[in-house]
This record gives sequence, C-alpha cells and structure tokens, in this order.
Amino acid sequence: MTGTACTRGVPLDTLVEYWADRGTTDEALEEHVFACAACSARLGWLAALEAAMPGAVERRGGRRMSLTADAVEHLRRRGVRLREYHFTSNREVACTVALDDDLVVSWIPVDLADDEALSGALVTPDDREVARFDDAPIDRTRRMFVMVAAAEELLRLPDIRLRLRLTASGPRGARDLDELVFDHTAPR
Repeated sequence: MTGTACTRGVPLDTLVEYWADRGTTDEALEEHVFACAACSARLGWLAALEAAMPGAVERRGGRRMSLTADAVEHLRRRGVRLREYHFTSNREVACTVALDDDLVVSWIPVDLADDEALSGALVTPDDREVARFDDAPIDRTRRMFVMVAAAEELLRLPDIRLRLRLTASGPRGARDLDELVFDHTAPR
C-alpha cells in the first residue's frame, strides 16, 4: 500500500458505488483501492458504516439523512416500512406519514455536473430553516438525491408547506438548482 494520502483523489461517492455494487468490478479502481492506504481505509470505514446503518436507520426516532437507492432497497428487503414520494416533473408533492411508517423516502432528481456537490435547506413558510445539509451523497448513476426522514420525526409536524432549496457548488461556483415543496398533511 502507498502512503496515507490518496494520489488519485477518488471521490467518496465513487467508493460508495464501488462498495455497493460488488457484482461488477472496475479493475483499475479495484487495483488502486487495494494499493492505496487512504482508499483502503475509507473502504473499511464504508464497510463498518454499512454494518451499523440498518440498526441506526430502522430505530424509531432517527434523523434525516441521504441514502443511495441500493441502501433504500436493502432496507425494504429487511422489512422496513417505507412511505415514498417521487418528484418527477412536478415541483410539489402532497405528503403525509402514518403511525405504522418507519421511514419516509423522497426521490429527487438532480442535475449535477460530476465535479459539483449538492447542498440544501428545508425551510418553513416564514423562511425559518429547520434542516440543512451540505455535500449530500448523490446516486450519480441514477442522478438522484434520496432524502430519508424518520417517520417518528414527521409525525410531530402540523399541516405545513415546507420548501426544499437545492444548490449545486463546484469549481465554477454555486448555482441554484431547484426549490421543491412538501405539502405535508398531519395524520388524522
């Protein structure tokens, strides 16, 4: 193995895709990962994270996070009860949550260049920021941001229209991507 710094600069999302898709191999990447101490250590961290994630995600009372489509499918196979919303050409979804839901998954298409990162803020109608994320993991193959929230957290919300402001940032600067609306109805 080489020293502690990666000379190739393999992005984390590339390592995540490599780790998640163990059926296909990129031989050059695989050779690099096992020769580079930094990438090998990051891959070890991903393996530990994968082992710990199902318990953390399945536990009620969790937080918001971003997952890959493969991770959501893994949770589905484990019996996690998912409520899903898909933003396609629409910029708004009518949404709710039920007492028997575990997680609420929002599928949000994003148009990012390979060298751009995704940031965002969830804001109330009076422009109060209730959540923020920077450099969110993106499923770049599917061009999808998969935002996941614990149902228990959403059960406390009243009827409310939350806006999700998305921003891309990279070497050419920052740019607004989209503003989406979650028109949330509290369970009755």
